[in-house]
Amino acid sequence: VVVQVEAGGINTATTPPSAVATKVVIGSEVLGRIDAVATDATGTTLRIAGQDVRVTPGVTVLDDRFTGGAADLVVGATVEVYGAFDAANGRIGATRIEPEAATAAPRVRGPVSAITGTVLRIGASDYVAASVPAGVAVGSIVRLKLQPLPDGQGRWTVASFAGGAVALPDADEAELEGRVTSIAGLPGSFQINGVTVDARAISTAGVVLGLKVEVEGTAAGGVLTARKIELK
Repeated sequence: VVVQVEAGGINTATTPPSAVATKVVIGSEVLGRIDAVATDATGTTLRIAGQDVRVTPGVTVLDDRFTGGAADLVVGATVEVYGAFDAANGRIGATRIEPEAATAAPRVRGPVSAITGTVLRIGASDYVAASVPAGVAVGSIVRLKLQPLPDGQGRWTVASFAGGAVALPDADEAELEGRVTSIAGLPGSFQINGVTVDARAISTAGVVLGLKVEVEGTAAGGVLTARKIELK
């Protein structure tokens, strides 16, 4: 689950360190109809709004409204998925799935891996826009609201864009946890969910695409300057 917490100063005198939250925002990764279901020995992969979603026993929590459990995750059901995009495998690792109304407009959040004209590649699928907003480039995290159905080529049509990256306010004490979505700037920098981490002052050994990391440091201008990186 992508959770953004804004808080006051971090009290390092407590164990663990603590802070009083002033704002909490929770965002989902994809909402839409399940178009395909494939099960193997370790879990299930759903195709939703063009995205592959990995459902793993013991990791993915299903809402109590799924009275039949995982058996309710069938083709035609409309669901909302919380979790994190796994860039190394090009799919979403689901941590929570909730049922949604069939009339809910599909949407997807994720990193852009390629742009051809006005066609954006996210995960396993192409998304066709009337135009690409200024500032959207390969590596950008975007949130797309989609037309209800894909076109004849299996591509989804973008109805509207919104920024999908975590908004990082300036702070003397900042902490970011998530999966690495870009390593193009290594060894000096990398990205977590679209947020740039300036790691020039410390080692980035072991940081690879898709790895879950926790970074502590200071934030300014939307960039987190790291003083500590923990590999998860």
